[in-house]
Amino acid sequence: MRTIFPILFQWFVLLSTLCLAGLIFRSMILSFTKPSPGGVASGTGGAGSEDGAGGNGRGVEGADAVGGTGGDSAGSGKYDRPPFYTVRQPVFWHIILLAALSRVILYGVGFLSSRFIINFNAGFFESLTQLWQRSDAMHFVKIAENWYVNTGEDRVFLVFLPFFPMLIRLLSYVFGSAVFSGIFLSLTTYFAACVLFYEIALLIGQDEDTAYHAVKYAVFFPASFFVNGAFSEGLFLLLTALFFHCLLRKKWAAAGCCGLLASFTRYYGLVLAIPYAIELLQYIMHIYQQSKTAKSDKSNKPSQQRQSPAGRPPAGMTALTASAILWRSAPILLIPAGTGIYLLINYAVSGNFFQFLIYQRDHWNQRFAFFFNNMHTLAHNVVSYDRATSASLFIPQIICIVLFIALMFYGVATKFRVSFMAYLGVYYLLSISAYWMLSFPRYIFGAVPLFSLMSSLGNKSRAADALVTLACSAGLIFLTIAYTCGFHVY
Repeated sequence: MRTIFPILFQWFVLLSTLCLAGLIFRSMILSFTKPSPGGVASGTGGAGSEDGAGGNGRGVEGADAVGGTGGDSAGSGKYDRPPFYTVRQPVFWHIILLAALSRVILYGVGFLSSRFIINFNAGFFESLTQLWQRSDAMHFVKIAENWYVNTGEDRVFLVFLPFFPMLIRLLSYVFGSAVFSGIFLSLTTYFAACVLFYEIALLIGQDEDTAYHAVKYAVFFPASFFVNGAFSEGLFLLLTALFFHCLLRKKWAAAGCCGLLASFTRYYGLVLAIPYAIELLQYIMHIYQQSKTAKSDKSNKPSQQRQSPAGRPPAGMTALTASAILWRSAPILLIPAGTGIYLLINYAVSGNFFQFLIYQRDHWNQRFAFFFNNMHTLAHNVVSYDRATSASLFIPQIICIVLFIALMFYGVATKFRVSFMAYLGVYYLLSISAYWMLSFPRYIFGAVPLFSLMSSLGNKSRAADALVTLACSAGLIFLTIAYTCGFHVY
């Protein structure tokens, strides 16, 4: 068993990953070569527009096209939400209440379990700083208090990106405590992100029940307990959700700015360039197809040129100029700029643009490596470490990887939005390429489209929804107890 299990697991991950890569790449090619008419997007409908309506598909079940996207222009589907719509107040407060109540419950679970398991004797408020300030949370607070240094043990904190501790530092002038500032920032950004998860689901054509499921799964996701401490997860989720919200509305410049801040918060922000590029290319192809159709109609019926309800020619009758394409493409360069600023900080602090890689390797034994070997090491650790460490650290990662792969196959089978699937695929590949696998559930928690994909599965039936909710809730409670009681959870 100790020999066979690691081999079986690494080959399972390798073959399934290669299969997924081929299927997602095929879907991308089809989305560019056969854009759907009228701007209806793959799987879950098109996005709305700046000055018109985008496709509003029926959801995963009703998709019959692979790939186009709604544009700045009018689409063929009905999209009855105004630009920059806001969630109705009852729904908004319901989402906030669900997210906030779940955090309070987790604080209570951590406090009570620590009293029974490790005999924690301090009060509830003391538990916020003693039980929840573990691992990276302590490092973020130290950066906020002292900034980066080039001497002493704290020099290795250069591996953490600066935007989250910078905001903690600003808030500490209000709260007087970097720890409580970090917790407040983590929670409030997470609450705002939950509202955006709902809106993103609606923007891709999911109905309100399905959109609410997306929020529910984000709340009960096993790694969501990290937002209860001073971790950067909440901020990264908000910035990533803002990026996708702007991208689906075809607000290219705003999406680029959100991508910049996301890549200034976590390395995974760089992956946002992929959905940006896909959505842009699909948009260009859609406009090109509309232009060809309009020219054909005009040549056949020159005296009956159509007009939009506002008296303007439909946007599909005007081809994009080179300058217009350039204007929409330029903001993608903002996305890596956030990480570029971080590299400049590395140089200013240590004299080396890539000093963080040295600290990652020497202090944390962390680097990029071929995931085939990483999966063998992860599976081997399950059977070689003590039971407590295996149960809290390695087995949850194995389970999350297997379930994520299954969910991705479901997304491919149901023709889920191509840009979302490509983003999730690259995000997943980066997550399993870490040489020392410690935090896959936490890593994948930052992949915002994951919640919309989960909601499309959970909305299939009440049984599916109950199963997904129960599995996520059980994982969340287990990891919360393990984390607050000092077991190995990262």
